[in-house]
Amino acid sequence: MKARGERPVPGSGSRATVAAVVVNFRWWQNIKKERSERVAQMEIFIVLTAFAITSGLSWWFSRPTSWFYLLDHPNERSLHNQPMPCSGGLAILVAIYLCFAVALTLLGSWDSNLPLLAMAGLLVVVVSFIDDRFTVPVHYRLAIHLIVAAILVYAGFRIEQIELPGLVWVMSPLISGVVTLLYVTWMINLYNFMDGMDGLAAGMAVIGFSALAFLGLLAGHQLYALLCLVIAGSAAGFLAFNSQFPAACRGDTDP
Repeated sequence: MKARGERPVPGSGSRATVAAVVVNFRWWQNIKKERSERVAQMEIFIVLTAFAITSGLSWWFSRPTSWFYLLDHPNERSLHNQPMPCSGGLAILVAIYLCFAVALTLLGSWDSNLPLLAMAGLLVVVVSFIDDRFTVPVHYRLAIHLIVAAILVYAGFRIEQIELPGLVWVMSPLISGVVTLLYVTWMINLYNFMDGMDGLAAGMAVIGFSALAFLGLLAGHQLYALLCLVIAGSAAGFLAFNSQFPAACRGDTDP
């Protein structure tokens, strides 16, 4: 209440408005900072959980009493001389799928293509697990790998252009689909060949996906970086188990 005839102090209303805006801005900044810290803690927990799940399941699946206990018997391209448990890839995949689901649910980033990606991964897992246990003819496995690659192309995950120093090749949709189909099929089989050397495939997964996570963070793609770290953490969990109990390998059950 102002007395009659009393004039308002010039600028007092503006100063109050500015002060209120500053207070609200600082409050919002604190909220954002607290939220960022909580999200970062949650992401670290998810990655560590992937590590722990893989280590625990690798130990469990390598026990003769486990239903998932599989032995890789030496052949002409094996580097080991005695049968070894080969369910490590299944342990990695279980950790990745579970932690992916948790991460996507908590961050609210579900995408319509995710069910297709999950189905493609499961197809590779199923045929690889059957092959580890009973042996699947090469042409059947190759057919499944081509189907998986086709699913990825259908979902929109395709190589659309190739960039080299001084050259940019933008491919037509048909050529892009064919190139992606062959590339994915080749990479699935190439990665399986790496399992012959102890720790090579899992070590490459840790290094490669950690690098991709770093690039994702630099580009501001937080979810992509988290998913790459989940894969790296899962592979690291297998490596940690394998370093303590070297008589284990991934097997083919790992897309």
